[in-house]
Amino acid sequence: MNLLIDMGNSRIKWQLRMAGRLCESGVESYENGFAWLSRGKSSVVRVLVSCVAADERRQSLVEALSERGMPEPEFAAASPEAAGVRCGYRDYRSLGVDRWLALLAVKNRGLGPWVIVDSGTALTVDLLDQGGEHLGGYIAPGVSLMRCALAGQSAALGAALSREAFRLGEEAGEDTRGAIDHAIFVMGQSLIERAMARFEGASLVLTGGDAGVWLEAFPAAQVVDGLVFDGLERCFRG
Repeated sequence: MNLLIDMGNSRIKWQLRMAGRLCESGVESYENGFAWLSRGKSSVVRVLVSCVAADERRQSLVEALSERGMPEPEFAAASPEAAGVRCGYRDYRSLGVDRWLALLAVKNRGLGPWVIVDSGTALTVDLLDQGGEHLGGYIAPGVSLMRCALAGQSAALGAALSREAFRLGEEAGEDTRGAIDHAIFVMGQSLIERAMARFEGASLVLTGGDAGVWLEAFPAAQVVDGLVFDGLERCFRG
């Protein structure tokens, strides 16, 4: 049994897999610590980790695993080339490991070309051609981060955004919240469209907590939950 862990900026997601088959999964808050590690994980033989969180949280995981007598974690990292994918960054070490793992996972799904959109704290868009060449990508604030940034700068904007959830739309807003939310939607949509225009016939993959937002704009896209976990298996399989 392998324990796969995705340590994001705001939360932890995990899966238990045996021979590639999903057995159990969960989403945890950092504020709640690592008590979840103690529940039914005595049969774990490997712990595979994707971590974009702060170093303190990474170290806390190492200590929590050790305290419970669990295997030492194996942390994934970007590399110049792996599993048929060549990194498009000038310095491969600066590519976020979550984006790298998503590239590995998508390459395993078919020839492509692919546009990969991960929408969480950040909105990241990466391009992968048919030959497995990563052509770089874009990083923008995610939906919630953009809303929070505006709310934090103005009491009036904060009041407008605090009343209701994100509102999808492309037209000019008829109130402050609509004007903000529709602008966020159009900006993200335009970014994805620009990436799609790089490739004729590209397949679009959406992942992350806000994948459903962009599915409204791109209904033909594939929504893939757990893309980072698929990439973790590819990374450590070699």
